[in-house]
Amino acid sequence: MRLRVDRKGIGGLIRLLGLVTSMPLLAGCIVFYSVSPEVDSGNLRPSEKRVPLYYHIDPLALLEKVRFERSMGVHRLPLDPSTPTYADFEELRSAFVKGRVIEMIEAQAPPQHGVFCSIDVTPKPHSSAAGFFQLLTAVSIGFIPSYSGESGYIVRYDLYVDGELKKRYVYDITRQLSVWLGLLPFIWLNAVTPSNGEALASTGDGFFRDAKRDGFF
Repeated sequence: MRLRVDRKGIGGLIRLLGLVTSMPLLAGCIVFYSVSPEVDSGNLRPSEKRVPLYYHIDPLALLEKVRFERSMGVHRLPLDPSTPTYADFEELRSAFVKGRVIEMIEAQAPPQHGVFCSIDVTPKPHSSAAGFFQLLTAVSIGFIPSYSGESGYIVRYDLYVDGELKKRYVYDITRQLSVWLGLLPFIWLNAVTPSNGEALASTGDGFFRDAKRDGFF
């Protein structure tokens, strides 16, 4: 009798073993996010203009784009627990739309007349050194610490007026990721610091603040 090997089953088993062995390391991860330029949503004031804002943001398309770019290997760390989810980009969309005093109208493209905003997200790569030290952390099962402070996202808001691109607002989100088994007693910090989705969503306040300063709202 010839033994048949189910390749899919073996692949699933390998992924499961990888997940199990990485669990202690992921438990020792602490992640912080920072946004540049700094966003202070508490200083936002209502718009003086009552013009509607047309906008386009597709959470599913953003998720597929970012996951594809990260899957190429240059954007992802071996022990990075912060892969974005659909909920993260939906939080970005919801924060952009909700609570605004101006009328928000979803559109696929800039109209001939009116103000339109298109939102895009691009992942930032980590350094080769960060990837190397994370591999050491994985091989040592967390006894060798590692740190990455370069990866994250670039969030771009393209503002059009009457079909013409007037200004591009760019917000740089940096993820600071520390991995070490000695950090296990401090993992509670992840519960009081911004998440992936919250960091992305905060850029919406930055856009409205800056666009209002420039006289568009």
